[in-house]
Amino acid sequence: GALLHPGYAPSVYQMETGHLLDGHGYTSVEAEQFTQVIVNGLLPSSMYDVYCYAIDTMFNGIGISGIAATLQSMVLTASGGDYVPPSIWYVSPYDTSDSLEITVYLEMSEDGTIYCVAIKDDGLGTTAPAGWQIKANSGDFDAWGSTAIEARYYYKGYVRFQGLVEDTAYDVYCFGVDMSGNGIDGTPAYVTNQTKVDLTKRTARTLPILVASRLALLEASTGASAWYHVEPA
Repeated sequence: GALLHPGYAPSVYQMETGHLLDGHGYTSVEAEQFTQVIVNGLLPSSMYDVYCYAIDTMFNGIGISGIAATLQSMVLTASGGDYVPPSIWYVSPYDTSDSLEITVYLEMSEDGTIYCVAIKDDGLGTTAPAGWQIKANSGDFDAWGSTAIEARYYYKGYVRFQGLVEDTAYDVYCFGVDMSGNGIDGTPAYVTNQTKVDLTKRTARTLPILVASRLALLEASTGASAWYHVEPA
């Protein structure tokens, strides 16, 4: 629950029902699992004191002192405006590969930045990271990159991954953030929609390194040899 600052520690009844609170929200949670709660009914550009209350499946609550201990004081809401998440998708030629590089081509629905990571697939598949991990390059990634998306470039851009291993499959995952800070997964305004990140998965493979060789042609009439350089097509 939330009260305009300076507030007071609400009662258990208020926290359960939202009675006389300026904002209220709730969610279910599993033990030791991270979760988010949307507090509805707040005003833009306003400062609130935020409190939390929890009750287990046996109806044991944390009590009034526990509520008071959860205080997050002077939380300021945004000034209002754009809370619509952007969308991203791959565009032609979608991806190109070299022996040590992969490039993916993307488009976003508005100005902002697209961040992408490449994760090697050893045959067991890969798991999509969270959007914040992709943005911060915080994870066990084989490569990371980003590209600015601007209207003057028709909202298109590309991300190039370098330093990869030849003849290897990689899964690419991307995360887009618009100029207002909205991510494709709905954050920070809404509860995280990880499916939006999962759907950005694209598999690409680096090429094998092919070494040019030499070919000798023997002239039947003279017995002389002519050497030619042969390179991969």
